[in-house]
Amino acid sequence: MVGIAADNRTRQYMDLYTEQSKKAEQETENGQNEIKLQEWEFYVTKELIENPAPSIPRISPRRFGYGFYLGTGASFPVGSIADYWAPAWQINVGFDLAYANTHLLCDFSAGTARTRQEITVSNGQIKDTWLRNGHNTYTSISLGIGQQLISTKYFALMPYVGCIWSGYSDQAKNSRREKRKNDIVLHEF
Repeated sequence: MVGIAADNRTRQYMDLYTEQSKKAEQETENGQNEIKLQEWEFYVTKELIENPAPSIPRISPRRFGYGFYLGTGASFPVGSIADYWAPAWQINVGFDLAYANTHLLCDFSAGTARTRQEITVSNGQIKDTWLRNGHNTYTSISLGIGQQLISTKYFALMPYVGCIWSGYSDQAKNSRREKRKNDIVLHEF
């Protein structure tokens, strides 16, 4: 028996104990009724003899583990890049594979970022201008490995190292296509 099953079994026994204690208090008038008190003593002794304590379950941690998460967050540019980009709100998806206390962490994030000023981008012969206040996409993929140092039911400490690839991309623009799309919209009305 591990984890949640052990917690549930403990909770079940504690609830049963609380229920029986309250019932005994009421029936014995808080221990003042000697006859009822002797009846309860007989009942408890009989139950303990008929139902011996269960063996203590062996709880052992598993060597393999996994986890999955989905969330939201933000990326805040710092340094000179902050002059060009506003924070990017994003959605995160990731998973964690573990063996003993070592974890492999993989994460993918995607979101939108606003340009704070016009940016000219060139790649060889191709040049493009990303307009100020344009909504661009921000994506990142990360891979890391960590060693768990502390782990409790509600808290864990795990330093890790890894790498991340991140990039901004402008939304595709095709002036001829946009014009044609507007013409179609006008014809539909």
